Amino acid sequence: MMSNKISVIVPVYNAGGTLRECLSAIFNSDYKEFEVIVVDDNSTDDSVIIAKEFAARIILFSSNKGVAAARNKGVEEAKGDYLLFVDSDCIIKPDSIAKVVDGLSKDNSISGIAGIYALHNRFNNFLSQYKHLIEYYRGITCEDVNRHSFRGAFFAVRKGVFDSVRFDESLKNASIEDIEFGRELIASGHKFLLDKSIEVEHVKKRTLKGFFRNQFFRSKDIARSFFAKKSYKFYLSKKRKSVYAKLYFLRVPVSLALFAALCGFLITGNSAYLYPALFLSILPVFLEYEFLKFCLKQKGLGFVIQCIFVYFFDGLVSALGVFAGLVKSLTERKV
Repeated sequence: MMSNKISVIVPVYNAGGTLRECLSAIFNSDYKEFEVIVVDDNSTDDSVIIAKEFAARIILFSSNKGVAAARNKGVEEAKGDYLLFVDSDCIIKPDSIAKVVDGLSKDNSISGIAGIYALHNRFNNFLSQYKHLIEYYRGITCEDVNRHSFRGAFFAVRKGVFDSVRFDESLKNASIEDIEFGRELIASGHKFLLDKSIEVEHVKKRTLKGFFRNQFFRSKDIARSFFAKKSYKFYLSKKRKSVYAKLYFLRVPVSLALFAALCGFLITGNSAYLYPALFLSILPVFLEYEFLKFCLKQKGLGFVIQCIFVYFFDGLVSALGVFAGLVKSLTERKV
């Protein structure tokens, strides 16, 4: 019998730049009754060497299977009553695990607890700050995680939930496998708590290529899942409280409409197309007013102007992802 109450599962793929700090933070936790399971998804860097510096159980994949498969394997090997998933590029605080164990021990009505990203991000380039602030803002403005689903940088569940739901291993990219897992659980009646006092630092530097690649594949996977999974019907029937959660996805149609208006002007030379283009250029200021006001307070006017500019490119790339996901879904239906 293991006295540990909680198993900490860390899926790893080429995480040599952050893994040592991630595991150090876990092992320096105030709460001590835990095991750490590192599942290496066939890394080609020094991730495994770093993991061996710590008292963790290490599971090695002989081929790259994706983060969902790594998480599922960690669950199979776990001995704890609670399972805590921590991304290899996230740094937890000393009291994070204690808060999870305390919350799950005291309230048997909830199946899991999630934390949020901390406000601080050590990378100062615009895209890193922009994406980080979106995630942070989404967390602090979420009124009920059971109406939206949680995200997987840091979340814990009771081991019993895996009797009915597992991470979807068809989602190979690290995109929405965590969101889909939570969505399936909530649709089947499980309740979760978003503890905003649990903040983790996400140590991820966003490059232009990486940012748009992430947005494309995330949108593709969301669209594919939307057309394939019954749990989305459950979510569409739920009333959303978070205004930002509703408005965020409007960037796709707004960006497409602006692109169409500009193309119309360039093709025909008709200046009438410029009027809707001007309106659509200003529209994000009103749609995302609260978020932009938050960014203004945190980063200043120059940052806000860049946010509006990136808004459209984000929407266009996401639209391409949605189209690719729709095609993928239709192709799978015919097979």
